[in-house]
Amino acid sequence: MSFEKKLTQRRKKFKNTATRVSSRDKRLEITVKISKDKRESRLMKRRNLVHVNQKIENKSVTTQEEIPPIEDLPIFAELVKSKQIDECYRGTRAIKLLLSEETDPPIDLVINTNVAPYFNEFLSLDNYPDLQFESTWALSNLCSENTTQTKYIVDLGVIPKLVRLISSPDIRVCEQAMWALGNIAGDNTQFRDQILQQKKLFEQISQIFLRNDLTNDVAKTASWALSNFVDGKPRPEFELVKDSVPIFKMLLNENLIFLVVDACWGFSKLCLGNKKIIDVILDNNILDIFVNYLSSTNVSLKHPSLRIIGSMLSGNHLQTEKVLQFGVLEPLKDLLNDTLIEIRRAALFAISNITAGNQEQVNRVLTCGIIPILMDLFEHDINPIKKEVCWVISNAIFSGFEDQLRFLIKEGVVDFFGEALTLPYVDVIIISLDSITKLLRLGKIDAERSNRSYNNVAKKLIEINASELIDKLQIHENEKIKLKAKSIMDRYFFNQEDVEEYIGKNNKNYEF
Repeated sequence: MSFEKKLTQRRKKFKNTATRVSSRDKRLEITVKISKDKRESRLMKRRNLVHVNQKIENKSVTTQEEIPPIEDLPIFAELVKSKQIDECYRGTRAIKLLLSEETDPPIDLVINTNVAPYFNEFLSLDNYPDLQFESTWALSNLCSENTTQTKYIVDLGVIPKLVRLISSPDIRVCEQAMWALGNIAGDNTQFRDQILQQKKLFEQISQIFLRNDLTNDVAKTASWALSNFVDGKPRPEFELVKDSVPIFKMLLNENLIFLVVDACWGFSKLCLGNKKIIDVILDNNILDIFVNYLSSTNVSLKHPSLRIIGSMLSGNHLQTEKVLQFGVLEPLKDLLNDTLIEIRRAALFAISNITAGNQEQVNRVLTCGIIPILMDLFEHDINPIKKEVCWVISNAIFSGFEDQLRFLIKEGVVDFFGEALTLPYVDVIIISLDSITKLLRLGKIDAERSNRSYNNVAKKLIEINASELIDKLQIHENEKIKLKAKSIMDRYFFNQEDVEEYIGKNNKNYEF
């Protein structure tokens, strides 16, 4: 088998197989966890009374409204079930107020009164937008706590009606419909997919941002809900979310920074686990926007843009090459010195995708001055960052050719992997052993070519006591680690006791 075929097979193991992809996806999830935690509260939100001003009975009402006593809930429920619209309105509005409590809203108590089916019916009463608004608000808050409650509301058939109300001429109803749908999508991916399967969903959403009566609050609610529609695991099918791309692209050009940020996060979510979006972003000529944001002082723009680029670099060789042509390597290099851990980690993830590419792409990394920075990070940074550095270097070793490996050896990667064996990560120990094996193989080849009596890589591993670490890994609890360590010791070293005795006698003339 030719060297190129062997290289291709090994690279497939690292970049394209399910195991490798799963590991890389898991690392990306860890990379973005802090940001995800910060945005977790956006998934399901109860609408409180202090959020907006509203018009009721043609009078401007302040947002500081008094919560009615819970003891009157049965009375309000009877009003909702009345056949008189004005009584339905009064009862619905009162229950909405009860559900707007900031702490412990009586969601189950309201559900038990069986008023939710009436709220659902009120959604169809286009001649009574005030009642539609109050009903939609109440339903939004009934979907703001847990999946059981949300499922009860979804099973009533509210989703198609709420999607229809996105186009309501009443901006309050439009916003509240998006709020309810955002809560439903954020609760459960099955609910999310039910929403995505509604016809003309994204067409209707795009019209929100073109309305003359659009306010900042409505825009925030709409962009938040839209972001929920493309979020969640398992990821939505690309065919269901592809029509969101023109909306996010439009929001990238907005003057309001919160809309631009939401657009960046939207594209970031679309990129997760979906390679089709890479070509879409390239074809829409928007990658340069994200590249520019890598140098932004606004982390809310920088972080999602970094995630987008990291995901795009995980595509095939051609896609990776197209991304590299936008000059992403230098800003990624600069981000290795960022003060935020999640930014450094995400930058390393992106660079590891480059070193998992072809030999030319590996060479770009090796020749741009990144390796000394990586070594410094490994020496001084925290373990999660060290772990990411290991992925960058190990990918370069398995994607690189012999001269690139020799360059890495001169840069000190043998010492690097010796220390990497002590990190508390099974996957890092495994890739370190694999990398050491490939370096030892090269050391053996070089020794034979130069008629040298020793393997310089093995010699170095002994000098830094890494051979002793490898020897001890033969009794590691992980079976893969045990087998890899044993293979290295059997092929490239004496029994460790013999090594120690040999070194004691002659620490300058190793023969392997």
